[in-house]
Amino acid sequence: YASVMANARAVSQCPPQHLRKSADGKTEIVESSPAATVFRRPNPYETFAQFILNMIAQQGFDGNAYALVTRDDVGRVLRLDRLDSGTCHPMVDDGELFYSVGSNPFVADGVQYVVPQREILHLRVLTPRHVLIGESPIKAAALAAGVNVALARSQATFFSQMSRPSGVLSSEMPLNKDQLASLREAWSQQSQKMAQGHVPILSGNLKFQPMGI
Repeated sequence: YASVMANARAVSQCPPQHLRKSADGKTEIVESSPAATVFRRPNPYETFAQFILNMIAQQGFDGNAYALVTRDDVGRVLRLDRLDSGTCHPMVDDGELFYSVGSNPFVADGVQYVVPQREILHLRVLTPRHVLIGESPIKAAALAAGVNVALARSQATFFSQMSRPSGVLSSEMPLNKDQLASLREAWSQQSQKMAQGHVPILSGNLKFQPMGI
């Protein structure tokens, strides 16, 4: 949480600007364009700093962040409304990219529907499993942590059992079931004490052959 929020706060402190280059090569800041208006306040209930902080944080936690674009009659962007990443999903139909959009309490008629790619702002991180769906660093770390826990548990079980298969007992004499059970029990009782210096004594032409791992 601290790592994700530190990154989100850093990004939120970098407000965007609409810049225009004049014919003489000079760059000026445009204050009255639709883009500049959205950069100042992307929607009626959030400043741009609040909007981008939540977008970057959601991207860090979920791997994806979505915002719905609302345009005027001539196609200019009027507002951006953040969406729940759990209710949005990219889909491809006839070679074109669309997004399924879930409900949003701040958007009129915000029921589930499908919109083309141009109407969605989609921020995503690394996409190792699906080219359009990001996977958060937290999920990737969780997978690695789960493997590490499983390995540690397996190692603890292995080394806690002093009767682990570190070798085999062999004999040229035929042994029946009762003799095998008796030898196995006797060896187990002695081998579990090896860490304390106890040494099993073999008889009956038995030989111990160590196994390396």
